[in-house]
Amino acid sequence: MLIVSKSGDLTALAPRIGGSLMIFRPYARKKHLYDGLAPIFSSMEDAIRSRPEYILFDQIDSYDKHGQPVYGIGALADALRRRYPVWGAGTLQDALENNRAWALSVFLDAGMRIPTTLVFDPERGKDWQAVDLEDRLRVHRVKGHLKEARAFVEHAGGRWVLKPHDNGPTSLSYVPQDTEDLAHRLEMAREKHQVPPQTRFILQRFVPGVEISTEVWVSNGEIIGPPNATLETKRLMAGDLGPSTGCQTSAVFVYPSQDVRIMRKTIGRPDFRAWLKKPTMPTGRPAPGPYHGPLDLNCIVSEEDHQPYVLEPTPRFGYNAIYALLELLDADPRSVFRGYAAGEAAPASFRTSQIAYALRVSIPPYPAADAIDDPAALDELMEMATHVDILGPVDSPHVWLLDAQKVGGDTVRTAGFDAVVLEVTSSAGKLEDAVRAADDLFEQLRIPDKQARTTDGADRAKRDLARLASWGYESFGVPTSKGMVVA
Repeated sequence: MLIVSKSGDLTALAPRIGGSLMIFRPYARKKHLYDGLAPIFSSMEDAIRSRPEYILFDQIDSYDKHGQPVYGIGALADALRRRYPVWGAGTLQDALENNRAWALSVFLDAGMRIPTTLVFDPERGKDWQAVDLEDRLRVHRVKGHLKEARAFVEHAGGRWVLKPHDNGPTSLSYVPQDTEDLAHRLEMAREKHQVPPQTRFILQRFVPGVEISTEVWVSNGEIIGPPNATLETKRLMAGDLGPSTGCQTSAVFVYPSQDVRIMRKTIGRPDFRAWLKKPTMPTGRPAPGPYHGPLDLNCIVSEEDHQPYVLEPTPRFGYNAIYALLELLDADPRSVFRGYAAGEAAPASFRTSQIAYALRVSIPPYPAADAIDDPAALDELMEMATHVDILGPVDSPHVWLLDAQKVGGDTVRTAGFDAVVLEVTSSAGKLEDAVRAADDLFEQLRIPDKQARTTDGADRAKRDLARLASWGYESFGVPTSKGMVVA
């Protein structure tokens, strides 16, 4: 297998299954990310000349300030599908993740709910004063930037969540306490030039409830096998403090079948299943082919009406959730991914009687590198995270090395790419047992200045699994109001 990666997110799978790597991001190659841990190609041409049996893409492309793909990953995946079994990525996936306004409109058209959403676009749209906030059947495009967003927030009142639109850094995401808090955050972003003047962003009405992600694996437009669920923490520090990092912990379980309530109301709706088989692009033209890869919908199940509201899609593997999910896979991942890539997939076998847990282990200056574009400044910042020894049970099947390299045959150390050193995973019949196993393994790791969200990494998952069950949703280990239970 060849893993084609933007930034090395799925590198840890390669040595487990004898796979090779092609990493696009120049800074990753400059830092010799994963040297000595798996075969790495220096160019896509060399990777293809190796005649891989099948190809797995682990990410979608980034867009530049003009809205154009940086590496051409989506177009490359589409082209390679004509000659090789390929799973993940494509121009369709690029559009779903980067053009969030269009993606939300796709879900609306399929009968799903979304929170009231405004896309602030410096180039086009209507005046913020013309927005009908009672109209939930559309995504509102507003002409303006941070100044106009602040004026809207102060006029509309209530809680609104700030989000990137075009695959911007996760550090831009902000969930305020109230109107004044968000107005101050928007003004600070304007004064510090944190959002370039040509960049779009989103304001989405805050919906109190339970945030849960539902992922399916899709092969040639067909959802194959059972869905899985993820409840994660995103803030760096205990108590949901510090910057948003995308993911610090993930609690993951697999449903016994596709016939569960969250599926029926979102990703499993008939209109959306039909769209997966014959998807369209933002232009309205047909996509290059049916949807082909993993797909996750992140939703809020409202505490008011108990309905799921789609926040955003993840048309790729979720990190760090994929490593937790692999804990539950009861099959050879090589044959599983080969089948999905080739369009010959049988439903993958997962242990539904257990819940898995992933704990992200990092060192300073994580997560600061996420927001730095200047190469010289990034080099200086990452020096403190470069060539730090990684000692302890690094050969454990529950340790997934990421910002790492091997030198001298046995020495494993950080490459100094992004300071996400590794993920620790575990699984058990009870969430608290899985958490305890991961925390115990974390304690055995000897990494200077290691950091992880061990104190309350699963507290939200424990609380919200019970809340979902009380609202009639299938939940791991907790009987629902209708007597249903996942395990």
